[in-house]
Amino acid sequence: MSKRTVLVVTALVVIAAVASASFAQENAWFNPKKCAMCAGFVEVPGLLESVNHEHLPISNGIVCVSTVDDQQLKAYRQAHAKMQGVVARMQKGEAVELCGSCAAMGQIMAKGVTQDYVETQHGDVWVVTSTTPAVVSELQAWAKRNNEEMAKMKAAPQKKG
Repeated sequence: MSKRTVLVVTALVVIAAVASASFAQENAWFNPKKCAMCAGFVEVPGLLESVNHEHLPISNGIVCVSTVDDQQLKAYRQAHAKMQGVVARMQKGEAVELCGSCAAMGQIMAKGVTQDYVETQHGDVWVVTSTTPAVVSELQAWAKRNNEEMAKMKAAPQKKG
C-alpha cells in the first residue's frame, strides 16, 4: 500500500473518531454491522470468521498481523478498499458510525502516531508507533482490548440468519 493510502486511512480514522466519539461510547467495542469501517468484513459470508487478527505490543507501539483463508483473500482486500471509501466520505464531512475499537484508534491516532502498512501473501501487517510514552501505552491497551474482545467473539455461539 502506498504512503498516500496510509495517510488517507489515517485521516479517515482521525476524522471518524472525532465525528463518532459519542456513538462509540454508547456502542459495543466491536460492532461490524453498525461500524462504517468494519462493515465490509460482514458483507461477505464467512469473511470475518476466516480472518485471524493478532495485535502485539512492541517497545514503541503495536504490530497488527492479519491473515485470512486463501479463498477469502480477495474479499478481504475488497473490504480494505471499502474502508478507503469510508475515509473519502468522511473527508468530505460525512459523519459515520463507528464501533468502539475504530473510534478509540482514531482518538489515539489524533495524538500523533507513525504507521506502516504492508500487504502479505496471506493478509497484512500494520505497525503503529509513537515517540510519546503515553500514546504507546494507549496503543498497547487498545491492542490488548482488541485481543480480549476478539477472543470473546470467537468463543460466543454464532447466530444464524
